[in-house]
Amino acid sequence: MRKGNVVRINNGMWTNQAELLRPTTWEEKEAWRESPESKGMNSAGETKLPPQIVVIDIKGDDMMVVEKSRCAPIIGWSKRPGMTQVRLITGKNIGKVGFIRRDKLVVLAK
Repeated sequence: MRKGNVVRINNGMWTNQAELLRPTTWEEKEAWRESPESKGMNSAGETKLPPQIVVIDIKGDDMMVVEKSRCAPIIGWSKRPGMTQVRLITGKNIGKVGFIRRDKLVVLAK
């Protein structure tokens, strides 16, 4: 798999759906801090932390273009090796960029 390849989810190994992950932006964190969900304490009595990950749902027939074939992004609070950065080119989330595990993808066109 290389930069520029067109890929989709490997239906043979996984279900027909997968998730693209991406870190939240500063604006999304600030909007959360202003919302009522951020107020108060959690079940352990600690202040609530802002969300660190945005999940983009994709279907098995959505096609993506590889932007970075091998990367280990920091998503959430930890580094996640074995990921690929892709941009959706079909489906309801066209143009969205996120990270997905390399082993969940199959190359359609080089």
